Amino acid sequence: MNCFICHTKMEDYFTKRYGERTHYFIKCPECGLVVNQTVYGMKGEEWEIENNYHKKSQGKVDSNNPIWSNRIERLKPQAELIAKLYEKGIFSPDSKAVDYGGGDGLFSEMVDQALYVSDNFRPTVGIYEKYLRIPGKVGYYDDSEMTPRSFDVVISSAVLEHMIGMEDIDTYFKLVNESGTVVIHTLICEEVPKDPDWFYIRKPVHCTLWTNEAMRRIYSLYSFKGCAYHLPSKIWLFFKDKEMYKNLIRKHEEIPGEWTFSDEFVDYWKQKPYHVGEYIDGEEK
Repeated sequence: MNCFICHTKMEDYFTKRYGERTHYFIKCPECGLVVNQTVYGMKGEEWEIENNYHKKSQGKVDSNNPIWSNRIERLKPQAELIAKLYEKGIFSPDSKAVDYGGGDGLFSEMVDQALYVSDNFRPTVGIYEKYLRIPGKVGYYDDSEMTPRSFDVVISSAVLEHMIGMEDIDTYFKLVNESGTVVIHTLICEEVPKDPDWFYIRKPVHCTLWTNEAMRRIYSLYSFKGCAYHLPSKIWLFFKDKEMYKNLIRKHEEIPGEWTFSDEFVDYWKQKPYHVGEYIDGEEK
C-alpha cells in the first residue's frame, strides 16, 4: 500500500490486538504517516459499525459519566475560541460555517452559548454528520449541501484521525472557499510512537495517525496562506485569505491564550507524550 499523501510505499510498523482480531499498522518512511491497514481494508458497513462506537457518548447528557464531562472540558475552550474569532471580527457574522463530523451537535451548541448575544450579531455553526445523526435534531446539513468551496469556515474537532485515505481528506479540505478558513483539532506529533499500547489507539477508530510532516504536506497541497495554533484549545487555523490571517495576528492579544503563527504549517508538538492528558480509555475528552 502506498501513502496517500506522498505516494511512497508504506512499511510494516507494528500490530495490535483488538478483541480477537489483529490489526496491522503501517508507516510511510517519507512523511511518517501511520495508518491502520486493517481498518483501511474494511468494507463500508463494517467500518460504520466500528465508528459508531462513539454513539454511546453522543446526545446523552450525563454529568456523572467521565467520558461526557471530559468531552465538555475539551470542547469548552474550542467553542470559546470560535466565539472570540467571530466577536473580534476575524470571522464575519454571516460566514457560512460547518462543524464537520459534528455528531450530536454539542460543539455547535457550545459555540452558540459562548457567543455574545445581540440583535444584529448571531452567527451559527451548522453540523454535518455522516454516521451519528441524532433523530429529530435540527441544524444538520444534507449531503447535497456539502459541495466544494461552499463554506467560509470548516471545523473538525477530533475527526481527521477517523478519516480513511485521500478521498475523505480531499472532500473535507475542498469544502472551504478561496477566502475561507479550515479549523482543526486532532493529534499531530513529530513521530507516531511504535507502541501498540499508545493511549491514542486504544480503540481502532483512530486509524489515520498524523505527523507534522504529513500535515505540512496537506497544508501545502491545498495552498493555505497562513497558519495559527492556539494552545489552550489545541486548535490549528489554516487560512486561505492572507489578510484574514494578518488580522488575527494584529488582534490575537485580545483572545486569551498562547498563539503561534507561521506562513507554513505550525509544527507545535515536537516532544512526547503529545498531550496524553486529553484521553480517557482511548476516548478523547
